Amino acid sequence: MKNSQIIAEIKESAKTLFSAIITLISPLITAVATLIKYSWKLTRLVIIVGVVALIVAMCVSRSTYHKMSSRYYVYRYDVVDRYRVKDMWKNKWTTGYLASVDKEFGCDSLVRISKKNIFGNNERYGYLDVRTGAVTIEPQFQYAGEFSEGLAPIRNLGEVGFIDTTGKLVVSVKGTIRNLSSAKMSNGCAIVDIGGNNTYGILAHNGEWLLEPIYHRIEKSYDDCYIIQNEWCEYGVWSQEKGWLFELEYDYIEEGTTDIGFVLTKDGVRREIDCNGKVVIPFVYDGSDVLSYQVAGRPEAEYVTSEYAVFYVDQMAGLFEISTGKVLIPAKYDSIDMLSKGVFEVGNGGCKFLVDKNGNAIN
Repeated sequence: MKNSQIIAEIKESAKTLFSAIITLISPLITAVATLIKYSWKLTRLVIIVGVVALIVAMCVSRSTYHKMSSRYYVYRYDVVDRYRVKDMWKNKWTTGYLASVDKEFGCDSLVRISKKNIFGNNERYGYLDVRTGAVTIEPQFQYAGEFSEGLAPIRNLGEVGFIDTTGKLVVSVKGTIRNLSSAKMSNGCAIVDIGGNNTYGILAHNGEWLLEPIYHRIEKSYDDCYIIQNEWCEYGVWSQEKGWLFELEYDYIEEGTTDIGFVLTKDGVRREIDCNGKVVIPFVYDGSDVLSYQVAGRPEAEYVTSEYAVFYVDQMAGLFEISTGKVLIPAKYDSIDMLSKGVFEVGNGGCKFLVDKNGNAIN
């Protein structure tokens, strides 16, 4: 019963929609039919004038997209979704119709542009010089990144690598560069992902791999330093000048609070060390709580403050001695509570057991 009712409602809605469409377009059909009936010449004239008006509207209807400089402006033609560059000093267009013009071009003078065919597809990328407003590398690449230090990453018909300012492929890469948007040269090298799992490496300006593409993640840090993570989630820090500052053996590494330093986490202990290996802060944690315990024979509500504190690293709890700052139990437990002098209860995965101040189990 419900199905037949739904079908009936759908049929009624369809009839209503069809009637509305006929109501809207019937005046237009009537007008065209009247023109054809009384004057075919007039009909042709109206059509021609309409087409010309549309073309003029497309050519005239534009808005300022952005200013590349005080001299060269980028205009957007809203109707056709195309862009052109104009020399405002000479009041002259320097390019034809482009499908895109990047707003960001970094320190290099070449900015990425693209063209599409009349059907709006088959997009190809090239480059325009912001100093002249003219296209210097014609759109020809299937995929392209930004210029930096005189090179830009591209992928095109089997060619993968970096081109120079003439459009010539000067650095060839085996495989495919997946992160074109971020594979930019900086201090003579670039972080490149050649596709697949664990394939990040550091490629030099001359095409040599400073670090082979075998790492899970590479993040640019201070100056020439990089934070590296391998497939086993071990972290290290590598420097262009000094090589491995910290080997791939840490649970986590992040930039420190000092000018040039790193916070290293290993076995539940976190500390800050600078690039020369000097310990800046020997003990870094997210938060801490001083522990207290109840003394036998005293009133039930009376607790004694201890010389120990529980600290937290990534929501895991550890124990340190307040007077010396020495880590007694690394941050590897869900919770740590003090039951009496020298006796602590630690929680791990729903289980709780007793340990001494050094983390040794108490039977």
